[in-house]
Amino acid sequence: MTLGAKDLAFDVSLGLVARLVSLVVGVTNLAVIARILTPLEYAVLGALSSLAIVVPWCDIGLGAASQNAASRKLAKSLSITRLVLCTRQFVVWLGVPIAGLVLISIQFVLPLLIGNESIYGGVTSNPLMLPVAVFIFSAIGLTSIANRMLFALGLARVVYWLSICASVATLGAGIALREDPGFANSLTAFLVLHAPLALAGGVGWFSLIARTKGTTVGRKWIRVVEILIARGRQYWLILFAGALIYGTDFIILSQSASVDELASYAALQRLIGLAVVSYGVFLANLWPRLTLKFSTAQHGLEMRAAVDELLRTAWIASGCTLLTGVFLWPVFDDAFRIIFGNAIQMPSTGCLIAALIHCAVRVWTDTLATALFAISDFKWFLKWVPIQIAVTVGAGLLLAAPFGSTGVVLGMLVGSVATACWLLPLRLLKLANAPILQSKPGS
Repeated sequence: MTLGAKDLAFDVSLGLVARLVSLVVGVTNLAVIARILTPLEYAVLGALSSLAIVVPWCDIGLGAASQNAASRKLAKSLSITRLVLCTRQFVVWLGVPIAGLVLISIQFVLPLLIGNESIYGGVTSNPLMLPVAVFIFSAIGLTSIANRMLFALGLARVVYWLSICASVATLGAGIALREDPGFANSLTAFLVLHAPLALAGGVGWFSLIARTKGTTVGRKWIRVVEILIARGRQYWLILFAGALIYGTDFIILSQSASVDELASYAALQRLIGLAVVSYGVFLANLWPRLTLKFSTAQHGLEMRAAVDELLRTAWIASGCTLLTGVFLWPVFDDAFRIIFGNAIQMPSTGCLIAALIHCAVRVWTDTLATALFAISDFKWFLKWVPIQIAVTVGAGLLLAAPFGSTGVVLGMLVGSVATACWLLPLRLLKLANAPILQSKPGS
């Protein structure tokens, strides 16, 4: 499906609206929840949210492989109906067992993941907490496959409308919780923040399936899924590595920090998470466009022009992140108090500075990584990502004890600067100077 200029402009505008609505609702709900939970309950909420590292486990690379396959087929004006049906069969027959295995695994490693006894006790006090958190994040991981296919089809507006609806539902749930705070606890707050997104993803699947009504694939779907998983296995390993890099900060901090510091860090990460998710929606829309652009590049000049444009985009986005942080700095203390009240302590100045720089660096690396994901250049990542994991986790553990939350953020920053910051642009420039994309890995 090819979008015209008007359709593309509408999608971009709707995407901006969706991100704005998500940010406003997210901040509103953070303010509501922070005022009805104790610091310990908020820290428990942070621990539950750290289980988002299970999201990439659930599709075992199928989402990326399916999206890239769909984009290449559409570039050749081929149908992707069978591809959609095969991915649906995977979700129906294999998604639930995978989620069950993840839950069993989490039960065994949880005592190692959460070092603070008070928070561990809070998580295990309600037998529903872990199953619900794993189910919700597994559902988000599996339904993200539908979003990828919709982006590949040029139906980004469906994803954006669902995002807006999820934000409205989240706002309504947050208001209901505020009106009846007797029901407020870590679990209900978690559901308010995450359940609507999983439901919206489910609706996305129904929307996708409705477009393939009346078509069947029989047992051939198993072979197709096997091929896609084989193609996406390396991407799954990269996602798993990303979860270790960006999703273990709270776990590392919980080994030595107090409940108050953990609650403060969880609040800061919530604010940062809103921005990261919003930018992630832009990258998700950019992915299939990059696949199409690189797949149809006829010669090296076109490739170099595309890479140069991407590098400019990454520089601008990273610079805007820094400028936004500097602009908001004078009012951040007051804004934090307005959102979270006085029950949760302010993060330290050092932690805020480190977090701002890390956000800008992450925007840079995520943008460039998306381009390489779009052409399935996965094997290259696996050569150095283990080094980034080791540096990030090692530096975090080393710096968390003396510097607390500031040390954890510095650990992530050191890991990125030592590897991804300069390796990603070098790889892209190397690809740009090669003859044509079709001769490269993952084409």
